[in-house]
Amino acid sequence: MEITIVVLAKSKTPQGYNIIGINLAINQLVRLVSDEDTPLNFEDIFYPNEIPTEKFDVVQIEITENQDLWYQPENLVVDTEYYFLYVRQATWNDIMYALHAPDFILNNISCKLSKNDIQNWNGNKSIELILASEVNLKMDNIKLSCNIKYNEHWYNNLSLTDDKLIKYYVDVLLERENVTLENVLVVVGLEGGEDGSFYKVVDNIIHIPTTKISY
Repeated sequence: MEITIVVLAKSKTPQGYNIIGINLAINQLVRLVSDEDTPLNFEDIFYPNEIPTEKFDVVQIEITENQDLWYQPENLVVDTEYYFLYVRQATWNDIMYALHAPDFILNNISCKLSKNDIQNWNGNKSIELILASEVNLKMDNIKLSCNIKYNEHWYNNLSLTDDKLIKYYVDVLLERENVTLENVLVVVGLEGGEDGSFYKVVDNIIHIPTTKISY
């Protein structure tokens, strides 16, 4: 099956690349995985001209199935026999149509979910695109920490997953104590931890025309 997506987030993991996007046919968030239930390899995300897929590309991809795992219902298995095909660059409309407005980011105000939290959650998700009223970034010892204010609740000490985004903000913070973004889009996902919990992580921070930045 062929679908067209906007690439919203792209991050490198020890197993490969985590790709999150918007299925433009239904304006729903999806996560792309390989048929081995792992992130995609680097060669899996190339175009025919051997240029890799980047954030905010609109691409056509071949899907073999909806994996629909209990903790990641958005997973789509990519047919890696086919190249990704570049269509165009994303527009704001492409992105904003998929914006979520839940009461809480991923079910509750905690920064992690247990297995029971997920299994008892009506409308289970493992990815959300939200408009945060405030995002504060600072260095916590040697680690970049992200705090999100959404719907009057703070979600503190979240980790970023995108190496390029981490480097960008670490460089900005070399001469500043913190960076505050107001009115900014955030892609938040769930990542399994060694303790069996699922932690909320920041997969991308997207500035929009009304985003305000202060230091």
